[in-house]
Amino acid sequence: MNGMINLFDRREQRTLAVLGLLLVLGLAALFFVSLSERRGYFRAQAELAARQKRFAEIDPVRRKSRSGWQAWEDARKDILEVRKSWLYSEQDGLKQLMLDVHKILGEAGIRTTGYQYEYLDLKDANLRRVNVNFQFSGSYPDLKRLMAAVEEFPKFLMIERLDFVNNFDDGNRIELKIVIAGYYEKGN
Repeated sequence: MNGMINLFDRREQRTLAVLGLLLVLGLAALFFVSLSERRGYFRAQAELAARQKRFAEIDPVRRKSRSGWQAWEDARKDILEVRKSWLYSEQDGLKQLMLDVHKILGEAGIRTTGYQYEYLDLKDANLRRVNVNFQFSGSYPDLKRLMAAVEEFPKFLMIERLDFVNNFDDGNRIELKIVIAGYYEKGN
C-alpha cells in the first residue's frame, strides 16, 4: 500500500488525505444521523403499539355507543310509526275512533246499548285517552269475537275494563259493562 502512495506526488497525497478525511467525517455524520433516525423509528414503533393498544381498548366502547345510538334511532323511528299508524289524530281522531268502535262491534256481530264517552289527559305523556263505555249482552263466543276484533284492529285500541253485570242467565247469556280505550296525540 505504501508503494501506491509513493506513486502520487505530495499535492495529490494531500488531496487524497483530505478526501479520505471528508469521507470518514461524512460516514461519521451519516452514522450519527442514522442513530437519531433509528431512535425515531423505534419511538414511532412504540407509539404505534401504544395507539393500537388504546384503539383496541376504545373500539368496543365506540362500537357499543354506536349500536346504542342505532337502538335510539330505531326507537325514534318506531315512535314515529306508532304516532302515524296506531294513534288517532287530534283533528279527526275522535270521530274516527267512534266509527272504528262501531265498526268493530258490527264486525263482531254485537249489539250494544248506552254509549258513554270519557275524555282523559295522560299527565306523563303527550296523549289523550278516550274511553268508550257501553253495555253488552250476549254469549261467551260473542265476547271472544269482540276481544279478537279489538286485538286485530290496526289502531291502538284496548279493552280497559270488563265488568260483569249479570252472571250467566240461563247458562248462556252474559251481561257486561265494557270500556274500550283509544289514544290520540295532543296538539301543541
